[in-house]
Amino acid sequence: MKNKIFFNSKISKVIFAAFIAFALVAVSLVAFSFPATAAQSPTIGLSTRDSINSLVEQTAIAQRVPGISVAVISENETLFAQTGYADIRTNTKVDENTLYMLGSVSKAFTGLGVLYLEHEGKLNLTDPVNKHIPWLSFNFDEHFSMNDFRIIDLLHHTSGLTLSSHSLTLPPSSGDDALLETVKLLNGSRLDFAPSTRHGYASANYILSGFLIQEISGMPYEEFMTANIFRPLGLNNTFTSANDANQSEEGFMATGYKPGWFSSRPFVSPEFRGHTPTGYIISNANDIANWLNFQLDPTDAPAPFNELN
Repeated sequence: MKNKIFFNSKISKVIFAAFIAFALVAVSLVAFSFPATAAQSPTIGLSTRDSINSLVEQTAIAQRVPGISVAVISENETLFAQTGYADIRTNTKVDENTLYMLGSVSKAFTGLGVLYLEHEGKLNLTDPVNKHIPWLSFNFDEHFSMNDFRIIDLLHHTSGLTLSSHSLTLPPSSGDDALLETVKLLNGSRLDFAPSTRHGYASANYILSGFLIQEISGMPYEEFMTANIFRPLGLNNTFTSANDANQSEEGFMATGYKPGWFSSRPFVSPEFRGHTPTGYIISNANDIANWLNFQLDPTDAPAPFNELN
């Protein structure tokens, strides 16, 4: 059975994805979907709309964030709800176009980039990673071989790289070699377990996946994702850097905040380009709604994405 990272013909008709900013991001972006109960008729009733609006307001208070944007998806209806501000200094309110840093939801997009390259015949998910990055090596025990360290294990967090042992602390970087330099910090380290034997979450898996995309495509990760994933899917307000997001004519980039003793304080997140594939993609509720609609019905996606199942 083919491994599926993004589109899946058997996907549940109820999908929930939440993007909550606890420490570094100003506001929250939440998107979830309901199955349709009647064809060609509204599926989100007035009482449900009121409940959603109330939940949004209560969550903003409970999480101590200045604002939240929400997209609720059914098979024939999209509801946007929001409360609060993208920037409390200028009283700029949040809406469905407000841009947010997605955090680890970025990994799903990177996974799709890997699947795209598989569809193009440029890799196989069962390939050893060092087939494409020959200088990369890890160690585990006398029985371990780098042939066992496969691309699919990166995507499934079963590689042996874990958050406890392979969490990377880096200075801010915007250079073209940031992703390469980040991967070099992983090179030669010891895995926590043999690949494919356990699950262990780590951002390092998707830093490596992003670097694979860069190496195999011959394009910077950011350019590849924009040209081959975001824009072909119609995600025209999904970006890989704050500089690009700030050029958007449709969406205002939310100001970052940190919780203080009595109020949230503005915070400007440094750029960590070496971590973009795992946590620094930027998007808005409109684009995330479209992203979820493709997941609910992959046949609505443009080629070749409708074939990645």
